[in-house]
Amino acid sequence: MDRDNPYDPAGPEEWEGGTADLEEDYSEDDEEDVWETEAGADPADEAWDTFSEGSPTWGAAESGDEALDVGYLTEQHPQAAEVGVTDTAAGVQFFGDDDDMWHGAEPAAPIGIHDRGSDRRLGSAIATGVVLCALAIVCFWVSPILTLVLLCLLMVLAAGEFFGAMRKVGYQPATLVGLVAAVGLPVAVYWRGAEAYPLALGLVVMAALCWHLVGVTSERPVPNVAVTLFGVGYVAVLGSFGALMLTYDKGTGLLFGAVVGTVGYDVGAWVVGRLFGRTRLSKASPNKTVEGLIGGIVLSIVACAVVLGVGRIDPWGDNPGSVSHALVLGVVVAVAATLGDLAESMIKRDLDIKDMGNMLPGHGGVLDRFDGLLFAMPATWGLALLIDLV
Repeated sequence: MDRDNPYDPAGPEEWEGGTADLEEDYSEDDEEDVWETEAGADPADEAWDTFSEGSPTWGAAESGDEALDVGYLTEQHPQAAEVGVTDTAAGVQFFGDDDDMWHGAEPAAPIGIHDRGSDRRLGSAIATGVVLCALAIVCFWVSPILTLVLLCLLMVLAAGEFFGAMRKVGYQPATLVGLVAAVGLPVAVYWRGAEAYPLALGLVVMAALCWHLVGVTSERPVPNVAVTLFGVGYVAVLGSFGALMLTYDKGTGLLFGAVVGTVGYDVGAWVVGRLFGRTRLSKASPNKTVEGLIGGIVLSIVACAVVLGVGRIDPWGDNPGSVSHALVLGVVVAVAATLGDLAESMIKRDLDIKDMGNMLPGHGGVLDRFDGLLFAMPATWGLALLIDLV
């Protein structure tokens, strides 16, 4: 502690949390003052949690060799205690020394510079992407039912990653309710169309509330129900638009268009951003660049024009669409995929995690890989309705 601390007008001997007997030792070698504190309980052995037991434990940290007493901070700034500022990083962020600081996050690497670890993961990332694309093409080619099965599988895996991440930071969502919704909502929509949404969502809300009402989870029902419904809305509702497209005669082509545009965007953004990225796009994801965004949009448009337009894939490139419809789809999907990517990055940054999971080698989790598609599917459906393709 600095004895000249401006927050300590009374002197170090009157700090909150106990008095300290200080003794000053003089060294003729370096002529420096050494301040020592009497032996006592070491705060480093205690966990500093910003929430009470049973609530999300944001900002848990351990002190180093020299423990920090934050009593003077909360004494001079009572509002700090209300938001849980009890560690160094959170205190700096709260008092405004660095608005860009995120507790526990490491500084982002300079844009355009990639470590060797990313190169070692390149092969596995490409292999995983090829396998996923091949699996999707087979499902699209065989039948809409098999495509629906693949969609439900991806949604339940993504939902599991989402709720698992929420549990890591201390929330207690109704995970089983969320997983059932991730499968049940797409199936209900495929079976009954858009009319299934009101009833299905109403049942989800009631089930999430009853989950806490009967005591399956007794901790903080309001935030935990909110987290459950957020996960259902983010994964199950957005993902169910894929099932909604499959309810139409040309639904496989509709969904295929969303996938083609999203894959084109992801590949273009990654390649161009890796090679030429210099201008940071958003604080939500420091590794995203404007150059990568432009590359993703361009490749999304080209992929849709070539695969859907020139390839005459119904209904985008033919019967009743055309190459121009495919071009418009490329633009819409690229914008939607960008927003979906940034939205998931914002969530991960808020939770202070790098990836939602590690199921897909080189890509992270299922939700990390399909975050753009979650936004692209509703956008594709809306465009199809707007230009009368369905």
